[in-house]
Amino acid sequence: MENAVWVYMNDSLRTDRNFDGFIDWAKGKNVRLVILYFPKDELYPAGQAAPEMAAFVERCKGEGLEVHGMVSGFMSPPKEFFEPGYEQCFAVDWHGCSSRFHPAGGNRHFLDPNQALVIEMLCTAVANLLDAYPSLDGVQLDFVRYFHSTTVLTVDTAEAGSDLRLLVQDKLKVSGERGEAVYFLDSPSVKFNDPPIGGVQQYYHYYHYCFCDKCLTDFNATYGIPVSLDRPRAEVAREIATGHAAQWHAFRAEVITRAVKAVRETVNQVAAGKRLSATIWYNSPYGNRLTGKPFRPGSEYTDFGQAWEEWAAQGLMDFICPMNYWLSPSEYGEITQRQVTRIGGKMPIYSGLLTSHDYPGPRGSLQEYLTAAERSGAAGVCFFAYHTWLE
Repeated sequence: MENAVWVYMNDSLRTDRNFDGFIDWAKGKNVRLVILYFPKDELYPAGQAAPEMAAFVERCKGEGLEVHGMVSGFMSPPKEFFEPGYEQCFAVDWHGCSSRFHPAGGNRHFLDPNQALVIEMLCTAVANLLDAYPSLDGVQLDFVRYFHSTTVLTVDTAEAGSDLRLLVQDKLKVSGERGEAVYFLDSPSVKFNDPPIGGVQQYYHYYHYCFCDKCLTDFNATYGIPVSLDRPRAEVAREIATGHAAQWHAFRAEVITRAVKAVRETVNQVAAGKRLSATIWYNSPYGNRLTGKPFRPGSEYTDFGQAWEEWAAQGLMDFICPMNYWLSPSEYGEITQRQVTRIGGKMPIYSGLLTSHDYPGPRGSLQEYLTAAERSGAAGVCFFAYHTWLE
């Protein structure tokens, strides 16, 4: 079993070019594939090689490792997309809020994969990456999916006091040092104005995408389902999600698959023979084991639009890296085996394994995870960390 690893160019690698420690670690963990992250701002519209990135690629290649450049698909827009004229490129959520002006978490902007300019940007970034770093063996697409998350803000209006006047409106804006967010009232629970008391009141923000005019119009054209652009967007979104869910899921999955096809064609044209891979989620919302929520089989399709079995069946991908995080070794093995079975060996799977500063989990029982991955039929493990796996 040969493994993979994601690498974010941290200060030590970028400044000191201290590659020896990484190479020793990679050999010790039987790593064959190195997946190196490249910011889109360095690839679009220009694509000149950064010296430290090129040096790292060449060092890995010299040690007999494959190196693949990773590009974020529909997250982390390049700077140009915040200039006038690109407003329509940002995904619109359940409430009609554009991700350009209402980013999740205050700074997480998401692009609409149904926009031609977005696909053109992604394909250009991929082409520039392969031109600037000809030694790369391929490209990996991260975040080739929709974003899907629900945020709930709970307020005990019995303790609201003089601030109760803020809680009798349909939406509430919360500001902080790292940004601001708007929450929408589900149903009011204010009972008395004098004295100002009530019950527990919940505000929501459904970061579910994309409900822009183009997506709704294209959905109507595809399925003939009436869609009104004049009514409140949340009402339209709720009708689609409850009355036409199957068609909506299929529509969004086709949008993502078209994007994957466009990138595949770009790779074939620019650098025939180079490999294309992607990251996928196994479940939505991600982090179920951290929040105590049950697994939802198939939710990577319904919520994220990732019909990755189709990518395998159509030969669009050469391998995938499922982000099978926050699982016990036994669950990790079961989910990986399910993924291997679903595609019937059409492409290799490198089952993702996460360690982080706040979740060091696998490091203490790494061998159990490696054994589970091997028994599942995976090609290997894909190590992932925002910091480092080095002990």
